[in-house]
Amino acid sequence: MKSALVLALVLVSSVSFASSGPQMHLREKSDFVWETSDHCAISERRGGPFSPDVTFHRCGDSTISFVQPATESNGWEGKCGPTSTANVVSMRCQGGSLTVKEVNSFAGDITPGWTPQTLIFALNTIFMKYRDGRRNTSGLVCPKGQWAEIVSFSGTDFINDLKSSILPLDEAGSISRTREDGSHIRISPTPVFIEAGLTGMHWVTLVDMLSDPSDAYGCAVRINTYGEQETLSCTKFVYYANTLLGFVHARFNK
Repeated sequence: MKSALVLALVLVSSVSFASSGPQMHLREKSDFVWETSDHCAISERRGGPFSPDVTFHRCGDSTISFVQPATESNGWEGKCGPTSTANVVSMRCQGGSLTVKEVNSFAGDITPGWTPQTLIFALNTIFMKYRDGRRNTSGLVCPKGQWAEIVSFSGTDFINDLKSSILPLDEAGSISRTREDGSHIRISPTPVFIEAGLTGMHWVTLVDMLSDPSDAYGCAVRINTYGEQETLSCTKFVYYANTLLGFVHARFNK
């Protein structure tokens, strides 16, 4: 609750008023510097409980990356939180998908975009609603468990916490990712909160962590965002993830 209040105060204080109304400087794709990109050019359709035609991008490693809808309310309401949630639901649940708009109907708050608490609430609501295939006739079935907000207080703790969150305890709710060398690994896609300045906050979906001896933290990450997949050194990822609220991500606990 405290972090949500702090975030709201910071974001509201960063609004500049022009003749057209409040203008929020929320992060756009060009505001982050990625090291390499997979444009995830394969467009795929899948049915869901609300829509028979849910469209997303399938990346070369088999993971899913939804295109983020345009910001609404004169730039106030960003859609990165619902987009990351749609990525996670479509990868970790079986038998269907939810569109970003459908995900957005499960939660909301007064801040620009979603606070960590709002994203966690949306994930838990969706996973609870669709967790039991016997009582849920929609076809979408999510694994049983609870999402929780994880806050790390140093870059090293953040990287170690992410490794614990992305590596699955079992196959339920995890997916197989094809790495660049052709090997396969089971991973648990995880939302991560990043920023580039106080007024630039963004949710991305972590889909892998790879060894990189040249990096100060010894790794590199693959993240899905904006309908694409991006690569960052862990050093750069730590830099972006060092937000006003600490290093924040969502973890799924069985």
